[in-house]
Amino acid sequence: MRVVDSHSHLNGREHLLVHGPDMWSEIERALCAVAHNQSSPAALRTGIVRSLIRLGWRGIAAAHGHSTDGLAPCADLIKNRVAVAVQVDQQPSLGLELFGRHMALFAADIIDVGVELLPMKELQSEMSSGVAYYEGELYNLIRQGRGVPAVPLVVMGLAP
Repeated sequence: MRVVDSHSHLNGREHLLVHGPDMWSEIERALCAVAHNQSSPAALRTGIVRSLIRLGWRGIAAAHGHSTDGLAPCADLIKNRVAVAVQVDQQPSLGLELFGRHMALFAADIIDVGVELLPMKELQSEMSSGVAYYEGELYNLIRQGRGVPAVPLVVMGLAP
């Protein structure tokens, strides 16, 4: 997998590049380690999550002292105040639903920036119906306006 496109909301990408350039490269390395030809969107999500866990990312619950197997049901991972949500098998959202978890973590002073991993339309078209995709969610994000949601984000579009 590779990052085809990305969108920086409220300087999320810039924050990563300045305060955690290793985080950006870790996410890209984790994606490169995952084969696109996974049997299902859920298998693709599991591959990405496991790849990130091998690089030291932890499930949100584990990062806060709660027991977990490392594979959070909503695929949220955290490391060094950066949260990653792997959305390759999720249903489309209604505006802010997709980014709501990041907003809650930001408001609780747990993260400084959130990262959403979404399939590009070309990859989504190979998946079962109903999966959210980068271009559609980017449109929803831009339509809401500059300050909504009020959390720095990076939205990454993935393709083979």
